[in-house]
Amino acid sequence: MQQSSNNTMEDTAGKLSTDVKLLLRLIEHDEGERREWADTQVEAHDLRHNGLQRNNVEPWQSNLPYMHTDAAIENIKPQYVGHVYNSELLADFTSVDEETDPATVTLRAMWFDRQMRNYSNFDKEILAAIDIFLQSGFSYMRVIYNTDDEKLEFKALRPLDVVVPWGTRDLSKATRIAVKLPMTPVEYALDSRFEVTDSESIRKMIGIKSQEQQDIDDQKEYDYGFQENAGKIEIWEVYVRDRDGWVLHTINKNIKDKPLRSPVRLPYLFQGKPFAPIVHFPFEIIDLAGVYDSRGLPQKLAHDEAELTSLRCQMLDAVKIAGTPVFENAQGLGNSNNFKFKPLGVLPAGLTQKTIQFPNVDFQIAENNILARSERRITSPDYGVRQMSEGSDRRTAYEVQSINSLTMQSTNLRFKVLRIALTELYRYADAILCFHRSDDEKLLVDGRMVTIPADTKTREYEIIPAGAEELWNKERRTQQAREVWQQFNGQPWFDSEGWAKYTLTTISPRFAQKYIIPTNIKSQHERTKQLQENLLLERGEMVPISQADDHATHALTTYEAIAKAAAQGVSFSPQASQAFIAHLQQHIETLKQINPQAAKQVEGQIEQLKQVVMQQVQQQQQMAMQQQQAAPALADNLPQ
Repeated sequence: MQQSSNNTMEDTAGKLSTDVKLLLRLIEHDEGERREWADTQVEAHDLRHNGLQRNNVEPWQSNLPYMHTDAAIENIKPQYVGHVYNSELLADFTSVDEETDPATVTLRAMWFDRQMRNYSNFDKEILAAIDIFLQSGFSYMRVIYNTDDEKLEFKALRPLDVVVPWGTRDLSKATRIAVKLPMTPVEYALDSRFEVTDSESIRKMIGIKSQEQQDIDDQKEYDYGFQENAGKIEIWEVYVRDRDGWVLHTINKNIKDKPLRSPVRLPYLFQGKPFAPIVHFPFEIIDLAGVYDSRGLPQKLAHDEAELTSLRCQMLDAVKIAGTPVFENAQGLGNSNNFKFKPLGVLPAGLTQKTIQFPNVDFQIAENNILARSERRITSPDYGVRQMSEGSDRRTAYEVQSINSLTMQSTNLRFKVLRIALTELYRYADAILCFHRSDDEKLLVDGRMVTIPADTKTREYEIIPAGAEELWNKERRTQQAREVWQQFNGQPWFDSEGWAKYTLTTISPRFAQKYIIPTNIKSQHERTKQLQENLLLERGEMVPISQADDHATHALTTYEAIAKAAAQGVSFSPQASQAFIAHLQQHIETLKQINPQAAKQVEGQIEQLKQVVMQQVQQQQQMAMQQQQAAPALADNLPQ
């Protein structure tokens, strides 16, 4: 949690300086070390968006890409998006201080969720980040606080736009992080953060391209499908780590004598440690070249894409050859230009059609085999849909469930990788948010305004993505929880409340905190409810019971009303007496069906209470008789 009391980023920047030339040399060195990796990013982009093309193609041959990689990305993307939003709130908060009221912790999580979803661009940028790391192998997410709009601002970044030293494995321990942010000249001029705003510097930052640079940009346009940063100012935000934390330098490659703004020491802390607001989102963790090791789907599926494209083109060629009429003339060709072929026409004398046999290859089976192998590689099953087209039997529900369980066990590993990145992002976002929003705030909860005290923002919390972590066995664990409940609920040795908490936790850890009422509080609520029902019973009204009632508490509270009236000598009307007895019997009979052991205990308690009441009534009757006997003697002693 953010512990600093400052609320601006400029206060600690006093004696810092920026060596622009040194930073530019470091960026150029880091880009040079990753040049081979950068080439694979260009290939991955081209494979997804343009597909593969055949080489040395004759004019009559087909040359259509299969676009398998793009389809695979679009099929897998919803799984990741669903995992981010699989719970009511984005994140679960747990207070480090055990004395913190759980209701306060819940409000704190709701406030964070509201700021993320309603007052930031998180929903849009997380979709972009997921799409980028599926294609490129990993992506980055930058989070800052927009002081003008007073809200968090996220930006999903391509791997090519973030430069770190080769071999960096953890961004929090990197020596530097350089982020490239293209801006239009108008956007730059209107941004109040920049100090270099004269028109000459802006023209210089845009730059006049040499022929060599123009050729490079033209090549980039061919590789990417668009001209990168055309007519824009290329801003570099360089985060440099020192012993005291992180310092932000803002520079441009065309202005080497001064930075675009004064350096800033980042004041943000999480659990007492400084951090840079950049989060690494990998698709996988291999740990060969640090943050650069993760491979995207284009790299994983490149060979399958090539095989599918080749197979498809060969099939189209075979169809074209088999469907094109070929003729043979035993008398010689003659003048072929005079030959006009049309349906139902008469062939010239000596001209016969040759039959071209279609290749004895089942292209559909070959395609399905390649797709099945590819889907196993990326764990995206089709549940035997393609096999059905071949005439085989349909998958049974058990087979589909088994395939789904095995698949989710594999994808769960990737979800764990995603949760690691989301945990870091949520913690950074909350720390930045609380640093700039340190006052009391209002939150609309269930139709009423609730105050979020400022001190709740300075407390330390453990923050993790909401929802169950292991989705692959969530359905099975929920089913087992339901079976155990039905078998053992009502047994005196079974902890029903504890098992209910576990069952709700399988759905979402927050549900157990939200929907489980502690036993003592539940009993108080049930007793209050029955006391209100007793007022209706005293008037002779028949009050139906509810299956959700705590029947033991209701039965005891009902009999206490009867016993209290008997002890005080108050008599009910016949209608009221009948209503009390009927209501009491309904609760006891229902309790016998649900929990016979508890019903016996309640009947025993009622019997004990009945004996106490009978003793009280007998004592009252004896006292009344004694008073009646004493009355004549007192009258005899009165003075005449």
